Amino acid sequence: MSEIQIKGPSLNYIAEFIKEKFNGRYNEWFDKLPPKSKDIFKDMILSTNWYSLQAGHIDGIKTLGLVFFEGDVFKAAYEMGKFGGKKALTGIYKIFIKIPSIDFIVKKVSTISSTYYSEEINIEVITHSESKIALEVRGFLLGQELMMPNIGGWIDNLMSIISKKSYKIEYKSTPTDNNHIIGNIDILFF
Repeated sequence: MSEIQIKGPSLNYIAEFIKEKFNGRYNEWFDKLPPKSKDIFKDMILSTNWYSLQAGHIDGIKTLGLVFFEGDVFKAAYEMGKFGGKKALTGIYKIFIKIPSIDFIVKKVSTISSTYYSEEINIEVITHSESKIALEVRGFLLGQELMMPNIGGWIDNLMSIISKKSYKIEYKSTPTDNNHIIGNIDILFF
């Protein structure tokens, strides 16, 4: 399998997030990026281009956590996911939130994810009941566990728009024996 790539909008959301939430501190974040990440973020990021998931998105979020979230990279990933979800769901994917069915929308998350990643990332509904929707995420590699809180934050934003019930999001990742992870994201209703 080749390196997983991610579309430009996800990287642009990181820069927008920093500029919006941490006004005037973009350079502080940029200066702490690893060299490969700096190479990506120093130039204009194009929405139609593919970029390294690791160097662009994951390392960008890790640095976000170190600089702005007191080292809590998982909180940074979750908050970044919520922000990215807000941007996407009020932009190109706003048609999905006009359909009131949670079932329909959650099932479409997998379709939406296929536009973000170069490799097949499968997001499947494995449990659906009155009290829980459980998603299983496959396709990410060991070392890419930050994608679970990131996707969880994206889904949290989605649910804040469409759910009439109170809910909470839980996520975890489990390593497999083939250098991948299986992610689980649960939407718990109460």
